[in-house]
Amino acid sequence: NNRLHLAYSFELLGPVFSASHIRKTLEHFFKISPQGIPCWSFSNHDITRHISRWRSNQTSREHFAKLTCALLLSLEGSISLFQGEELGQLESELEFDELTLPPY
Repeated sequence: NNRLHLAYSFELLGPVFSASHIRKTLEHFFKISPQGIPCWSFSNHDITRHISRWRSNQTSREHFAKLTCALLLSLEGSISLFQGEELGQLESELEFDELTLPPY
């Protein structure tokens, strides 16, 4: 009654993509908060997109995006899907004028 209902996890926002890291992260969360509800994410507005961070050149971007979205969606708890992840969007370099709307 006096606790948070959802905990956003930052552990999967780093450079490591491995089964052991993901398993260790999940096990640790549920060990310290057995009745907690996690919110998992692989990318957000503060870090490089996970497709750019984790994908090796041997894997197609589209295939890796589908794989990681399936993984994220299968985790227990809630998820946060950063816009474009489902399409395999890479980190983009944009000029300032590309970030602003043209005048009406």
